[in-house]
Amino acid sequence: MTFREIFDMEQDNLDKIILLKQGNFYHAYEHSAYFFYHQVKSFRLIRKSPVVLRGETLVYLGFQAGSLPDLMGSWECLFCSDTRVEYRAKGSVGVQDYIQWKEAVPLYKVKPQPTSPPAPVPTLFLEDQPGYAGPTHEAFERSRRTNKSPYNHEHLPVFRAYIGLNETFDRDKSLDSVPRSFRYALVDKLREDMIQVEVFIYMLHDSDDLDEKLSLFRQARMCCLDMRGRFRSLYRKGLLNETRFIGYANLLDEVAEQFKKWQSATRQRKERNSP
Repeated sequence: MTFREIFDMEQDNLDKIILLKQGNFYHAYEHSAYFFYHQVKSFRLIRKSPVVLRGETLVYLGFQAGSLPDLMGSWECLFCSDTRVEYRAKGSVGVQDYIQWKEAVPLYKVKPQPTSPPAPVPTLFLEDQPGYAGPTHEAFERSRRTNKSPYNHEHLPVFRAYIGLNETFDRDKSLDSVPRSFRYALVDKLREDMIQVEVFIYMLHDSDDLDEKLSLFRQARMCCLDMRGRFRSLYRKGLLNETRFIGYANLLDEVAEQFKKWQSATRQRKERNSP
């Protein structure tokens, strides 16, 4: 069986321990691994993100086939073949308990080959520019207003983070299946929030008033919190799977963090300009 077939099979498994024989080992995946880990023996767990699952993760454990009689001899066997054995589990899967348990398993990652360190990412915060030694930002403003200048919103760190979030949202076809009763309050509002975040970036980049900018930063970060709440609602209603929810949360955190850094730099500039 492929990882995709195993993953799909386990989504429908709510009350069985399904053991698949692979070579000299038996493996239990997803819900079966959860039952086995808590009810039979706590073997080492592995969680991976196979390419075929497109962002989903797969958790599993394994043991030598010769240990099967000792481990499962007293359990009710529902099905047995050369490659698969099924036992009746004690109870059923608790969705929240299962999600928390699975997320607690570290994601296995292949160690990357050593490479030369990447070049530093340029920043548009004036305070971070080499050689900056004064409180004013006239040079930054002059360069920003010229057509040939690289200082435009596309190069802002917060805009880069926003693009990652927006493109992921636009490509997520699973949101198209959200029922109409939730579509406006959650999905359509998220689209509006995406536009609003970009508007905040434009306004912040074009504003010269430091007090106005600090107010806009607070509104922008509050908008990110609202978006996180909408994604959480989709997740809790079962309209967004756990992997996508975590992905969106991480992307939103990156956008909010870039707003926070920009806000801090603006506040420092205001303090330096104060008499």
